[in-house]
Amino acid sequence: MINLVTEHTILAVVVGSRAYGLDGPGSDHDRRGVYAAPTRLFWHLDKPPAHLDGPADEQFSWEIERFCTLALQANPTVLEVLWSPLIERITPDGERLLAVRHAFLSRRAAETYGAYARDQLKRVAARRSRTGETNHKQAMHMIRLLLAGAHVLRTGEVLVDVSPLRERLLAVRNGEVPWESVTRWADRLIEDLAAASVDSDLDLRACHLLPAADVVGLRTGPATLQSGGYRDGVELDVVSHDLLKFARLLNSRNGYVLEQLLSPLVVVTSPVHAALTELAPGLITRHHAHHYLGFAATQEKLFARTGELKPALYTLRVLLTGVRLMRTSTLETDLGELGRDLPYLPELIARKREAEHGPFPATVRAALERDIPRLRAELEAARDASALPDQADPAAVEALHDLVVRVRLSRPADPVDQICG
Repeated sequence: MINLVTEHTILAVVVGSRAYGLDGPGSDHDRRGVYAAPTRLFWHLDKPPAHLDGPADEQFSWEIERFCTLALQANPTVLEVLWSPLIERITPDGERLLAVRHAFLSRRAAETYGAYARDQLKRVAARRSRTGETNHKQAMHMIRLLLAGAHVLRTGEVLVDVSPLRERLLAVRNGEVPWESVTRWADRLIEDLAAASVDSDLDLRACHLLPAADVVGLRTGPATLQSGGYRDGVELDVVSHDLLKFARLLNSRNGYVLEQLLSPLVVVTSPVHAALTELAPGLITRHHAHHYLGFAATQEKLFARTGELKPALYTLRVLLTGVRLMRTSTLETDLGELGRDLPYLPELIARKREAEHGPFPATVRAALERDIPRLRAELEAARDASALPDQADPAAVEALHDLVVRVRLSRPADPVDQICG
């Protein structure tokens, strides 16, 4: 099987100290690569290996499917391969892989880089406690990982070459920096990584119109389009539904689509967007409460499992939005506006802005555990007492149907049009 590496490698790079700019006269050549196993090997009972050592010393390669899976998980070791400045071999397939490398990046990097660094720190501390010795090389890589984690979150680029910090990092590796100074540097970098992980991504939701040929033919176009990536250092998450799917969801007590349609933050609009917005009040029913109760239950379970601030705030937000909708027939999603009666909320919002996945403060947990059941009961009571109807207004549903048909027929040959976003 070793010929998979020698004959089918599409990308081979040097990583480690030489790529980091931290090498010396005796540094190893750490080689990492990606190979694409021939399709015929996947037809066998024994599938091709997902990774291989060799044939050279300090050489390790992944099969491309395994490599992409790890890259999507924001594995720091794998991402470094895509950004290594030292490329030894590349084929056209390898070039295509590098061309889409930014598509592998996500905010998961905050967790993976932080977890790798904290693991290194624990190992060094445990050895010091057990033997009194310090693994200075491990300590240096812990610092490097923390630096790289904050960098990828802020810039959308993976930091490999750290030669501007060569002297400081080598001083740590050589044991020239007191352990207390190393831990203070690590503490500052952990705080910096937390600050970099603030939710700076941009969630864009939209509605588009597929060409008529993509709706009435044998080959239908995608009802949902989704893309992501980085632009100007900001992570983008874009989801758009075709008008027909958007209308069906709007007529099915779907709170997500209702919030998208009525969002006060509009990037692109159109007369169709205005028409949909005008029809929205007639499509809201008391059964929209089920959406908010279900979403709150999901977020509450996530909070119980992770203890993070974000799902706790989401639980409060959706319950408060649901209560307001049931009582007033108006949609409000601004948590600061909704939670004026919760005195601890401004502090929680400020904490989330500082660290997206930060822990929930223990001092407020008792108040949260009191308020979530109370708000859930309020939403259920508001649903039962709501003036909203059980069913959408038939006239609004008919008008929604007519709108979809009219818009589709009026643009039979157009390319995909964006209606709102």
